[in-house]
Amino acid sequence: MDTGERIRSARNQRGITQKQLGKACGIDEANIRKYETGRQNPKLETLKKIADALEIPISDLIGIPIDEKAMESVMRDSKHAITFETDEHIGIRSRSALVRYRKDYLLYQENFERLKTAFQKLNEAGQQKAIDYISDLSELPKYKKDM
Repeated sequence: MDTGERIRSARNQRGITQKQLGKACGIDEANIRKYETGRQNPKLETLKKIADALEIPISDLIGIPIDEKAMESVMRDSKHAITFETDEHIGIRSRSALVRYRKDYLLYQENFERLKTAFQKLNEAGQQKAIDYISDLSELPKYKKDM
């Protein structure tokens, strides 16, 4: 299921029309229709408005589990990047690349939080073993990022 289908499904579960959803989140009904049909992809901040209006977590619309606090941080920290076409600071020159960057960053944050939570459950010996395993994995070409 894609984002548009998730928006439609959540809206239908709430029993509201596209017009009512648009009014609740300050988005034109025509744009809601475009999002639901997949003719247009909503920006991250637009998805947040829609999720808030539907009273659901944004992760329900995106379709992947996301740490909501990390997502809020990314949105807050990148307000200027959302507004402008380029973000010289991180070397991104197109809106689509910026969207991909944010999605990658959110996924990274989610994975990091999962790793941190698991790591905190370990005793000192377990933590050292985990560090050793991660160090070993980081040396294997199969698991290295393309830089």
